[in-house]
Amino acid sequence: LAFNTGRGSYLKDMVLRGNFGLVYQKNLKRLSFDSINISLARQPFNLSGQFDLTAVDPQFKLRIHTRKASYDFIKSALPDKLAGAISIVEIDQPLDASAIIAGPLKGGHPKVDIRWAVNNTTLRSLFMDFEKASFKGHFTNEVMVGLPRKDPNSRIVLDHFSADWRGMPITSDTI
Repeated sequence: LAFNTGRGSYLKDMVLRGNFGLVYQKNLKRLSFDSINISLARQPFNLSGQFDLTAVDPQFKLRIHTRKASYDFIKSALPDKLAGAISIVEIDQPLDASAIIAGPLKGGHPKVDIRWAVNNTTLRSLFMDFEKASFKGHFTNEVMVGLPRKDPNSRIVLDHFSADWRGMPITSDTI
């Protein structure tokens, strides 16, 4: 799965399994599916989406959700550059994650919004290590609408962060 082949592909060499129906609305030129359960490399996911196939401005939108996915699995599903970027952090507990990916079918960068939550994990980074860390997070590649959906227009936010650092409790509403 690639949006820009020069930046790498998602889900490379992963097997997708599932039984599901697709709906094609001929008058709207829309292909859609709703709340289908799939297995991606044996990790369960729920997927909904639609592809508007109009000749003028074809668009797509995918909603993806999984529970208890290992951080290593999530990294393995990403293009190499993105996996490398998030490898500065290690998380030892599984997390719940959901994503909405939407954009043009004829090239360009899709808008990506990802949310995740993890509880009672060890969080290791280049900067500090935390024990008993729990937090929710959000990533977007479109902070300012209309600007290119690239790194300078991206943001990662951690909410409701709590952890222990060398025995000292740390909390923050937003990081």
